[in-house]
Amino acid sequence: MRNRPLLCCLVTLSTFFSMIWLLAQIEKDRRFVQFALGICLFGSFFVLRNFTLASVVRAAFIGVLYSCSWEVPEPLDSFIIIVSIFHLGEYLAVALSNPAQLKYTSFLLNHSPAYHAAMAAAVIEFAGLHALFGTGYVISVVSRFGFYLTLFGDFIRKLSMIWCGAGFTHLIQYHRRSEHKLVTSGPYSLCRHPSYFGWGLWSIASQVCLCNPVCIIIYTAATYTFFAERIPHEEQTLLYLFGREYEEYRKKVPFSGIPWLDLEHPAND
Repeated sequence: MRNRPLLCCLVTLSTFFSMIWLLAQIEKDRRFVQFALGICLFGSFFVLRNFTLASVVRAAFIGVLYSCSWEVPEPLDSFIIIVSIFHLGEYLAVALSNPAQLKYTSFLLNHSPAYHAAMAAAVIEFAGLHALFGTGYVISVVSRFGFYLTLFGDFIRKLSMIWCGAGFTHLIQYHRRSEHKLVTSGPYSLCRHPSYFGWGLWSIASQVCLCNPVCIIIYTAATYTFFAERIPHEEQTLLYLFGREYEEYRKKVPFSGIPWLDLEHPAND
């Protein structure tokens, strides 16, 4: 299935929507079923290695996650929806743009312990605020603004991934493949790393959606720290791979995609 990207997309979407439909049919003890299914499916992430089976299991897990939005108060329901859409979209975008690099890990669900900790911190802060104040502390217009801002950031990221095509990978590449071309048009004509711009916006706006004051600060600091380390390193790699072509591109498009990370780095650093 890996070599047939459209089939991958069809199977993934079918699994996702089928799981949502099945859970919608359950009226009694649905929360217990969601919890049990979620735990079993998540645990299988670390066991299954077959591409098709592992992909189906992850799509099913996202379906379970999405269905949890029915059981929680606002705006946690919106947060669950945007997280579900983000992870499902990551896999679909890779399948459509660069199927040769498609893996069952392309969902980015088990991205890193730090990512899981960040998600847990967001939910814990919301739960604490909700226990203390109910929904009284939530400013609806701010929450809705954050929700739509996350969708916009995710759209920019997925557009950038598909636009870049075979040049996009989740991991930094240190060797230039024959199909790897420097993309300078579309969103890449506005900033050099539009997918990072989209992801950074998505990350911070997700906490605006939740009206989590502490996590807004933490997510902003963590996002900036991550890119402050990654972007200069990636810039040096791109200079090595593309040489003068990338140097000229940096002059033409000075914005990296993340504010204050646009300093010039000499090619021979």
